[in-house]
Amino acid sequence: RSKNITILNIDLDEAKRVSENFSEERNKINVEYLNDENLRKYLQECNLIVNTTPVGIYPDVNKAIISKGIFDGFQNLDEKYFFDAIFNPYKTKFLINAEMKGAKICSGTYMMIYQVICALKLWLGTEFKGLDIEEINKDLIRNF
Repeated sequence: RSKNITILNIDLDEAKRVSENFSEERNKINVEYLNDENLRKYLQECNLIVNTTPVGIYPDVNKAIISKGIFDGFQNLDEKYFFDAIFNPYKTKFLINAEMKGAKICSGTYMMIYQVICALKLWLGTEFKGLDIEEINKDLIRNF
C-alpha cells in the first residue's frame, strides 16, 4: 500500500475522477498535468512508474510516453520499477529506455496472463493451480 500516488494525465478532469474514485480519506491521490517537467520531477521521486496509455502499442512501436531525452537526464534508475500495460510489443520503447538506465521492467504480458486466468475462473468456474506463469510468458513472447 502506497501513501504517495500521483497520476500524470493530459486530461486533468479524467485524472481527478480516477483520484476521487480510488483515494482514501487519509491518502489522496495527487493529480498533475502530463508534461516533460512533471515527468522529470516524478521520475526522480517515484519508485514505480506505470504506463496505462496506448502510446507505443503496435503498430506505433517507435513512440514512447517518456522520451529518450528525459531518460538521458538520469544517471541510473536501478532503484526504480517500470510497468507498461501494453503487451504488443513485449518491450515498448518506454520499457527499453528504462531498462537501458538500469531500471527493473515488466511487460503488460503478465497482466494479460493474469486477466485471462481470472476471466476463465469467473466464466467457467475453473481454478488454475500450479500454472507456470514464466513458461506461459515465454510461449507468448515466442509468438509475438
